[in-house]
Amino acid sequence: MKLLSKIINSLIADFYKIDILRTLIVVIRFVFLHHLRKKMSYYINPNKKIDEHIYVDKKDGSKKTVITHNMRFVEDFFDFKKTFRRFNGSKTKALSYPLNSIDFLNFEKDKILSVGPRNEGELFQIRSLGFQWQNIYGIDLLSYSKLITLGDIHNSKYEDDFFNIILCGWVITYSSKPEKILDELFRIAKNKGIISIGFSYNPKEKNLIYSTDQIIKKYEKNISQIYFDFDAHKTDPQRKRHSILIIKIKK
Repeated sequence: MKLLSKIINSLIADFYKIDILRTLIVVIRFVFLHHLRKKMSYYINPNKKIDEHIYVDKKDGSKKTVITHNMRFVEDFFDFKKTFRRFNGSKTKALSYPLNSIDFLNFEKDKILSVGPRNEGELFQIRSLGFQWQNIYGIDLLSYSKLITLGDIHNSKYEDDFFNIILCGWVITYSSKPEKILDELFRIAKNKGIISIGFSYNPKEKNLIYSTDQIIKKYEKNISQIYFDFDAHKTDPQRKRHSILIIKIKK
């Protein structure tokens, strides 16, 4: 039975590796849950303090909420190129694919969290790696799916030492208090857990987190190993691109 289960799991994972099929499933589920069943919900801070969720729009300099920004994935829905890009979970690949090289991870049993997935695309992409649905979690300020918990990663409801792996892609630069997010990631990650962080670097913007060195220096006592460190700011401070940091933590 174990062998049969592994074969079935492998076949399902391989099926979800096909971008167009995986994205089609995600889009169909979105149309059904959001457009037909009107399932979209939004996080409301019980303390009614939203400072952490305010960011400055890069185009016009106005202040907007992160929820407003995240809802952009439903704009121009019938522009198929944009819709495919927004629903295929591709931005998670840079954070998750290196996990295949870490041999002590158990994709069938480890618990993994995706922070700020917006839609189910990232979660289905994670499933394509072999993780089990019961161990795949998502958290965001908006949700239309039971797969995505409605909550705030600045102060989540997850237990201490809960996740083996946390993926946090392109979230911290949209917070006015990114250190609270990082503190929370370290709290809910298990000892010897993996945290994979991605964020944008733009020399024309003044983000509180602009270099992976800032994270490494602040949490050096809780980092046992750095598996991947691409620091866009350090590599070329005049060029706009992404930074990726993948670390193993210790407690």
